[in-house]
Amino acid sequence: MKLKLPSSSGNTPKLGQKSIGLDIGFHDIKIVELVRTEKGFQITKFAIKEIPASILQQKDRTGLLAELIKKMFADAKIKGRQVYLSITGHNVIIRNATLPKMPDAELVDAAKWNAKEDVLFDLEKAVIDNYIMAESEKEGATFYEMLSVIVRGDVVDFLVK
Repeated sequence: MKLKLPSSSGNTPKLGQKSIGLDIGFHDIKIVELVRTEKGFQITKFAIKEIPASILQQKDRTGLLAELIKKMFADAKIKGRQVYLSITGHNVIIRNATLPKMPDAELVDAAKWNAKEDVLFDLEKAVIDNYIMAESEKEGATFYEMLSVIVRGDVVDFLVK
């Protein structure tokens, strides 16, 4: 799975275009619909719902959460197919690093190496994406200023499911 930064992937909404954000928390679900205007973004619709204890107590709650989310979308009259999903907490590591310039194919391994001391989950099962913010020269060598996002893979799978 490839994570996308809106500004680097060409997905920045055009004026008047709607964007939908979804945050599935430990205790509640939040949905927001935004429209891009000349001055920034305007909230047009939103929904917040506490996850009932009856759902939280279920071992496999993905289907129940999906039904709750569908109902929230319907009740708030939020429509759209592209949804930005929020993943937060100890399951996400965000790192800045200055690394020697290297082929794109090696960037994921470099991000793993750079974050190995801070990650408390299996890096081999993580979803990792990198964004090159800048290139710089130092003592005749080229370096990347790189932002890495590392997320526990099973968390991404659960939230997307």
